[in-house]
Amino acid sequence: MFLVATRGDMSMSSNTVPHADPNAETQIGSRPDDSSPISTLWRACWAPEDSLTAEEAASTQFRFFRSKHVADLRWIAKLAMTLLVIDFIVVAIYLFFDPIRHLWTNWDNYNGLPVGHGFKVLIDRGWPTVFTYFGPAVTVFGGVIAWAYLAAASRLGIVDLFACEISTLCRVGTIFDVGKHNVDAYHSKGDAAEKHAAAQHAAGKPVMDEQSPRSFVSQENYFPVFDNNSSDLKSLEALVVRNITEYYTYMKAVRDLQRRLASIGPAQISKAGKNAADGLRKEDLWHETLANIIYVLFLGYESARKSISDLIEFEPTRAEETIVILLTELVCYAFLCDHLKDDDVRFRRLQLRETDYRKIVPALILDVKTAHVGNEKYWAPAERTISELEARYDAAMKTLQK
Repeated sequence: MFLVATRGDMSMSSNTVPHADPNAETQIGSRPDDSSPISTLWRACWAPEDSLTAEEAASTQFRFFRSKHVADLRWIAKLAMTLLVIDFIVVAIYLFFDPIRHLWTNWDNYNGLPVGHGFKVLIDRGWPTVFTYFGPAVTVFGGVIAWAYLAAASRLGIVDLFACEISTLCRVGTIFDVGKHNVDAYHSKGDAAEKHAAAQHAAGKPVMDEQSPRSFVSQENYFPVFDNNSSDLKSLEALVVRNITEYYTYMKAVRDLQRRLASIGPAQISKAGKNAADGLRKEDLWHETLANIIYVLFLGYESARKSISDLIEFEPTRAEETIVILLTELVCYAFLCDHLKDDDVRFRRLQLRETDYRKIVPALILDVKTAHVGNEKYWAPAERTISELEARYDAAMKTLQK
């Protein structure tokens, strides 16, 4: 079975972009290192998304002007700029109004030299007005912009942390093909003792080392970002927070179910579940729990896909991470459609996903296969896994249509 390790160990899980090589400038049209601040600011504001380099798309400077996660902060900065311009216009009107009024009322007193005197009045009375009324506005504007930029950097850092952890965990699961592994375990007719030992291993139960009388216990902590930074989610949008929270809740439920599965003794494990070839065997507690693991794993990966869609904005990376998640999600979905075909309520809930899959997956495949002139390097990982996505998508849809 083809897995997704198309880039070595598939270690790239960053929210933004992969690391670019030193020659990327000539390969993907990167801006030169000596570009002026003005041209950089122009690109940050108005350059098309597909023309950005990896470094530009990852920088806080560019994302401040583009990211949907800091739209409110960007609105505050725009409002501050608007008020500054209005203040400048009002001060300029007042600045020129007094000299013009003075010249107009005393035109005959300047012996034909009103212009020179006008400049003198402008300097003597105008500049103090500028410093008095416009200077503080510039200071306040600078403070607002600095605060907005720092707040944006902090919020984008939270976005990157959660995107990195979620995508990494899903990538690890897909590398080991946990969806297919659990489905195969459900259908397996192997020895009950072997199934029990495998369940204990997956749950991190003590496993005796043949070379040592001491046992090994897995003391994992897979969610350090969520455990230490969950309070920072309040700065994100409600739907984004919902998807992220759902993902972690489902994945913790998977771990709990795995421990429950490991506690079921071999005597309680039958040869196969109700989806055995004969279709007649009643489902035992072990197979029921394993089916629940697959169901919760499916819900977790579905929430992860939605979270990645919200969190990652660099298109090549978002496409690749979405494919990695779908490879596991679709395997679980195909199993559940067959397993729950007699459960009217849950099967109808699964049917609701069909519309989403038929909209999301073909569009994703088309997007990946479309020529990306100048950014081929960053789309290559997604292109190399798209064939397996097509195969698993077709299999899931055929299972649903049964």
